[in-house]
Amino acid sequence: METENNITIGRILLSVDEASSRLGLSKSYMHTLVRTGVIPSFKVGKLRKIKPEDLETFKDGLEVDAFEDSYLNS
Repeated sequence: METENNITIGRILLSVDEASSRLGLSKSYMHTLVRTGVIPSFKVGKLRKIKPEDLETFKDGLEVDAFEDSYLNS
């Protein structure tokens, strides 16, 4: 990532492999999430791309699920 005036500038679009790395998931599991539509993606030519904000939405959903599970099981 580049920085400009102390602001971190990330990539606009991520490959499936880059997205898996950011979330700490295996590439094969990330491809499954994309293929099943759990994480939205689209094609640019032959390349499948993911918006970083869609990863954040997915991650935020995981955090809510984990909170609800711990709250309901206590």
